[in-house]
Amino acid sequence: MKVLWHANAPWTATGYGQQTRLFLPFVAEAHDVALSQNHGYAGGMSEWEGLKVYPNGFDRYGNDVIPSWADDHMHPDEGWIFALYDGWVFNNPALKRFHMACWAPVDHQPLPLIVAEAMTELNVVPVAMSRFGQDQFTRAGLEALYVPHGVDNEFFPRDRANSRELLQVPDDCFLVGMNSANKAAGQLHRKGFAEAFHAFTQMPDDAVLWVHAESDGMMQGWDLKRLASGFGIEDRVVFSNQVEYRLGFSVDWLAQFYSAIDVLLSPSYGEGFGVPIVEAQACGTPVIVTDFTAMSELLGDGWKVGGQVVWHEGQQAFWKIPNVGQLVQALKEAYNRPQEVSDAAVEFAEAYRPERVWEDHFQPVLENLRERINA
Repeated sequence: MKVLWHANAPWTATGYGQQTRLFLPFVAEAHDVALSQNHGYAGGMSEWEGLKVYPNGFDRYGNDVIPSWADDHMHPDEGWIFALYDGWVFNNPALKRFHMACWAPVDHQPLPLIVAEAMTELNVVPVAMSRFGQDQFTRAGLEALYVPHGVDNEFFPRDRANSRELLQVPDDCFLVGMNSANKAAGQLHRKGFAEAFHAFTQMPDDAVLWVHAESDGMMQGWDLKRLASGFGIEDRVVFSNQVEYRLGFSVDWLAQFYSAIDVLLSPSYGEGFGVPIVEAQACGTPVIVTDFTAMSELLGDGWKVGGQVVWHEGQQAFWKIPNVGQLVQALKEAYNRPQEVSDAAVEFAEAYRPERVWEDHFQPVLENLRERINA
């Protein structure tokens, strides 16, 4: 079967780029694959790992070029366009000529109407990243397949003392970590930075908050340095090196980061999946998450916090704002917990290793898609 994989370029430091890098080798072993990029490569034709690479279009999501690249790679009856992106962004009627599947996040409840309408209009087969997402597609009348995201095998527990030496943080401090993209939606920030910073104000003086994010709001986000100052915690908040952040930290560095922290604080309003939540656990670190969307099913060891739903007008659906009091309680329980590798977290994360995801989920889904062509 032929596959045109449409996503972020595999060499980019984005979550979708990471998933492309992890799974394209598996897909290419079983199918005739070419890559269509919507982020990370502009210019002429190229190659990656022996696979043909088509460049970005002028449309930020690739609507203007996907049909052309698909025509170049395959006859419509030979295979599938497999898009790793939000389902609501695709709007080119020419896509109807092809079999198309979308590995799409669902980070609201219920499924946003614009997602359902876009997929219905273009006859797209949804592939959910979470069981929550699969359920929301079903409730909206769309049959969805399921493939969770994967976690690189390089995420495993590292020596805590060595990791802290690398980050240049004291061995005796309580280190809270955040790894969240600093991109905001109007007056709300899906990653819950304000609630996280507010909760951290209640932590003892030996607690440090390391924020792995763009710090100044240059990526359509918030000025997080100013936010920390507003809460009076600027002296206890550390940001990752911003030049290196733009270039992209290595997987090894991230594994050291997760191994150095005592807990990952990830109180998002909603997540389509939430890869850092599993990455941290793969390194033996417990996590704090909002009990909502995909996050509810990604906890092997740590704490779930409740909250209040909030209407997101842009998507016509709900997010959930985490309860600050519950965040404080979870942080304090983590503070009083022995600082040791969590075997429960490591064991939980094993189900999301690329080989396991490929064998248990991805390969069966692609076989399902193949059968739909031959039906």
